[in-house]
Amino acid sequence: MIKMWKIFHGQCSITPQELFVMAPSVGTRGHPFKVFHSHAVLEARRRFFSVRCIHVWNSLSCEAVTSLNVDIF
Repeated sequence: MIKMWKIFHGQCSITPQELFVMAPSVGTRGHPFKVFHSHAVLEARRRFFSVRCIHVWNSLSCEAVTSLNVDIF
């Protein structure tokens, strides 16, 4: 989760658009960094970082995801 936080807050050389597809609309639920979760058919694809972490990342609170630094996160 720390790696995901670093990716979304620009603390890593990877941009979020390189790995993830952002959710089209968050509405009133979730946080502004919500990621679209697509179904992985192949077992090898299910083990990718960009697929494994999405469910946990999307379930985090808005306060945690929008924290100012990694220590607060």
